[in-house]
Amino acid sequence: MKEDKLMTESIMDRFVGCLMAYIDDYYASTRNGIYKPVVDYTIPHDDYISEHGREIMDELRSLKPLCEYSDELKDVAIQYLPLFFEEYPEYKNADCLVVK
Repeated sequence: MKEDKLMTESIMDRFVGCLMAYIDDYYASTRNGIYKPVVDYTIPHDDYISEHGREIMDELRSLKPLCEYSDELKDVAIQYLPLFFEEYPEYKNADCLVVK
């Protein structure tokens, strides 16, 4: 689906929010604390993502299309995409979620 700028930002806003929760849940599951979700996945490049958390969050907040993500973040996004499409099948053909 060909989107305009507003539609792309809307789709990416939803995707980024979900991806941030996916990443946050993973790291919360590895720490001792009150909130400790049970997850059945690992994050690709988890050491890199953890060490560069601020840069990763800035990259996500930019709402740029998935193909423009850093390689490390792109790998995490690719892993998460099937779950996102299960919840939001209407975005399966969105250009901004295409990995090139």
